[in-house]
Amino acid sequence: GINGSVATFQNGESNLAMLIGVTLVNGSGTLHGWIFGGGIFCYYASPVLSYLIIRDNYAFEYGGGIACHYGSSPIIDHVTIENNEAGYFGGGIHCEGADSPVILNSVIRGNIADAGSGISVWSNSTSLVVENTLLCENTGSRCIYNEGGNSSYTLVNVTITNNENGALQLSQGGYATIVNSVLWGNPPNEIAISSPPGPNSVVITYSDISGGLEGIQGNLGDTVAWLDGNIDLDPLFRDAEASDYRLSVGSPCIDAGTYFFEWEGETIIDLSPDEYIGQAPDMGAFESGATTNIEADGSLPGRFVLQQNHPNPFNPQTTIHYELPKQTTVTLRIFDLAGRLVDVLVEGEVQPAGAHTATWNGRDLQGRAMPSGTYFYRLETGGYTETKRMTLIR
Repeated sequence: GINGSVATFQNGESNLAMLIGVTLVNGSGTLHGWIFGGGIFCYYASPVLSYLIIRDNYAFEYGGGIACHYGSSPIIDHVTIENNEAGYFGGGIHCEGADSPVILNSVIRGNIADAGSGISVWSNSTSLVVENTLLCENTGSRCIYNEGGNSSYTLVNVTITNNENGALQLSQGGYATIVNSVLWGNPPNEIAISSPPGPNSVVITYSDISGGLEGIQGNLGDTVAWLDGNIDLDPLFRDAEASDYRLSVGSPCIDAGTYFFEWEGETIIDLSPDEYIGQAPDMGAFESGATTNIEADGSLPGRFVLQQNHPNPFNPQTTIHYELPKQTTVTLRIFDLAGRLVDVLVEGEVQPAGAHTATWNGRDLQGRAMPSGTYFYRLETGGYTETKRMTLIR
């Protein structure tokens, strides 16, 4: 029977709503025309989902682990989504209809669906961003499956490996951008592009793709932009048989990525030197030599983290995500290039341990719209300060 999703967000929740540090199991989905979201169902809601384990849930149709339905743009950070099942699409996550979910620092493993065993991106205008995430050992047709006009996904430092029936598929006018990523060991081919109605487009740079350009299955009218830095070499995982997909010493993916990539006026990645180890970022989800772990165990963050804002560049607003390992006093300010204070998003507020977000609307303290340009946001807590830059485009 349908006992319901373990957690639901369907009352217009913003990213001020947070679910942190718990395990969600044995959900069976929410009936909303179809059955969605065994673990979590979001409908016109955009919560922060952080440091969660979502496992052993089932949805008869869409989204075994999570369903992001119309108008939902959750931030999914440090979440392990494993051993969930959907009867149709999205064993791990299903995104449908004008959603802009962001998946960060997560593991999507061992899920099952007819299509999109890891993630399905379905219906018009869905825009998905996935960064520093591992998708492995999922069962079904294509680990990431796009079905629906004008949907897109951006993969940055993602590892997709050891999944059944291919890494990803684009169809019906889909668009994908792949940077600093590893797609390896997902037979029969890593990327399949199916038309009509199309055309579909994929941009690939500084990534390790099994089979290379020739291994991409495409159709007349589809576009594959095979740019600088791509390789077709065994990534030398530490122990794939034991599900350890970190890079071994000597891997061709170490220091083989890029810290900056811009495409058609949009900045896809812009890292500072303190955000990677070595001469350049690595390809894949795991930075070699890093001491942090992307796999969630249900516990709270172990250190202070200030994430890159999303989207970036942005107009009219952007979201800043940060993590606190303990309760502390927080200040978050915006500055211009000259160092002048522009806005204060959080001022001396005592906040609990966990993940937090703040939104900047591109205006100053007086409510005036700021011009296009580069701005800085600075997080200050008791003993920790970090600054990152962002770009506003009018």
